[in-house]
Amino acid sequence: MKKCFKNTVFSTLTVFCVCVLFSSVCVQKAHAAAMTEASVRLDRMVVSEGDNQILVVAKIPTTATEISLTVDFADNGDFTVDSTASNITVSTGSIPSTYQGESLTAWPGVGSAASSVSNEVVTFASTTLTPGTLYGFYITAGIDNPSSAAAYALTLTTNDGSGAVDTSNVTVRTVTSGTPDSDQLTITGVVPSAMNCVLSANTDSFTTDLSTSAVVSTTGVTYTITTNANSGWIAWVNSANQGLTSTIASHTISTTGTVNDSPDTLSTGAEGYVLDVDLTTDSATGGTGTVTLDAEYNGASTSAGGTLPSTLEEIATADGVTDGDVLTLIARASISILTPAANDYTDTHTYVCAGNF
Repeated sequence: MKKCFKNTVFSTLTVFCVCVLFSSVCVQKAHAAAMTEASVRLDRMVVSEGDNQILVVAKIPTTATEISLTVDFADNGDFTVDSTASNITVSTGSIPSTYQGESLTAWPGVGSAASSVSNEVVTFASTTLTPGTLYGFYITAGIDNPSSAAAYALTLTTNDGSGAVDTSNVTVRTVTSGTPDSDQLTITGVVPSAMNCVLSANTDSFTTDLSTSAVVSTTGVTYTITTNANSGWIAWVNSANQGLTSTIASHTISTTGTVNDSPDTLSTGAEGYVLDVDLTTDSATGGTGTVTLDAEYNGASTSAGGTLPSTLEEIATADGVTDGDVLTLIARASISILTPAANDYTDTHTYVCAGNF
């Protein structure tokens, strides 16, 4: 009976000890939890891309005291991982604000470079992560894409100093290079050249009858120019008669002076005829060109203007694109006491513009 009791006690103790030991072993060999989310994005998927900028994103499910994150690039050994940790640089300043529609937070404590690297397993520093928060950072240099187009498995693991806390396997894909590369779409387009210049009217009259006691001007017609020519535009004028001609009186009030980059001033009591070009609008839109009036037609007074030629002569230019430069064209004339009377004095100006593309 005593022997049986002893054996029973021994057996009970043995079972207890085995259970305790088994329980201890189970705790020590507990597996790391799966990350709630994990993703690795290559900024270029093309093979052999050097110093690829790689976005690492993860979310953990439970509270722990993380001190590091490892990223295992060792699948098939095809990624080229710099063996010097300081060359594997890190940035959180330019991460996207959202990832798959979810707010993305800069990974805390990740630093500016990897803390260690061994056999293509790269370790980055970390501080405690909040469960349910999506974190991310860029690896900005030190990792080159594989030379073969394929799917590659990477492993992300957070650690608390005593072992893995959370882990996840992710797959990234590389694609072949070509013309263009398989991860790039080249968009082409054409902006057609544009050039337009419009007179506000096709007739203009002197504001009063011509007089021996005054220089009389026409009302003025505007000339609006628009173009997307990078180097601007040029405008010209010529005159059909080089003067105001009357068929009834068989007389012409001839244009004054010569084209010499200097306006002429008409005198009362003497025949004369000129063109004055005024700058009414130099487009103030950003990036547009600056208008320059030709000195010949830049009359400084209500009696001055330039000689009207038989061939096209520049009246103004601009040095860039414009959404609306406006010139005002004013003819001026004076007569003498001997100028024959008639009501059909006339001239026709031709205005031409061109863009300098």
